[in-house]
Formats: sequence, structure tokens, C-alpha cells
Amino acid sequence: NWAGGTKNIATGAWSSGKTQSTSISGYAAILADGASLDSGDLWFVDADPAADTITLMPKNVITKTGTVVTINATFTTAFTQGKSAWDVYTPTSRSLVGSVTTPLAWARGLKTDGTWPAAGTGNADSVWGAEGGHIAYGDGHVSWVSDTSITGTGYFVKTTDGSPSASYKDAIPTTAALCSQN
Repeated sequence: NWAGGTKNIATGAWSSGKTQSTSISGYAAILADGASLDSGDLWFVDADPAADTITLMPKNVITKTGTVVTINATFTTAFTQGKSAWDVYTPTSRSLVGSVTTPLAWARGLKTDGTWPAAGTGNADSVWGAEGGHIAYGDGHVSWVSDTSITGTGYFVKTTDGSPSASYKDAIPTTAALCSQN
């Protein structure tokens, strides 16, 4: 969501000039092109066990030739060798821009009960394990939390009534789904 809240990321196959994706690499490419977030290392954490197998950390997300945008080959390779440190979703909503309660992204692996699983490289892992993780919000602020199940903290708030929730699913559009790693 950028351009004063007039652009959102929809669900669909990514391609140059489109603002839709179902993969984290496509989502990153949209933000790189539309919101100037082209730093490849934003998407990976050196301390993450799932990044240990990445042979070359990407400097950029995209390559532009005129108006044609392609996902940088090094960025694509990083996703085949390891994992992004972030989970993101599509579609985003117009309420995302400037929101202090609507999440844009969170550290990989956050479960709907508000906890993170052990760090690692498996199918259900996280970056920092049970210690917690970061949540990035629509207004640009990022918070470190040990878990989101702490009553009354409001890390996530329900889109239905604004009450606190441990689950990121309650804070994003009901039609939203997590993007795949590649």
C-alpha cells in the first residue's frame, strides 16, 4: 500500500507493471518498484538459520530496464536457497496506510495463537524462535514482541470490532492469505 493509500497489493501472479502477487518475492518486487523499497537485505536476517544456506545475499530486489521490471536473479536465488525472514499477505487493504494497528508484515512463522515456533529451517519454523519477532505496521513503525497473546496489548486488533486479538488473521482482510516463500 503506497501512493497515499491509493495502491494496494492484490492476490494473483506477479508480473512487471502489476500490483499483485502470491509470493513474497513478488510482493517485495511490488514494494521495490512502487515504494522504493529495493534493498534485498531487508527481506533476510543474518542470524536466521534459514538464511545460512544463501550463498550470496541480494543487494536489490528488482532490476529495471526502461519501464520493464524484473525480479533480480540474486534475489530469486536467495529464495530457492533459504527463506525470507518475513511473512506477508495479499490482498492488502486501503486501511493499511498510516495504520498503527494493521500489520504489513511480521517475522516468519508467527502462529495464530500468537507464538513463534522454534528457529530453524523446517516447514514450521521462525527467525528467532520462541524469543519472539518483529511486526511491521502500516504507519511504518516496527515492534519487537515476545508473543501477541499478551492480554490487552493490542498487537493485533480485530477488523470486525477493534478488540485485541492474538491472531494476525483477525487483523487482516478476511480474504487475505499468506504469500508463499517463492
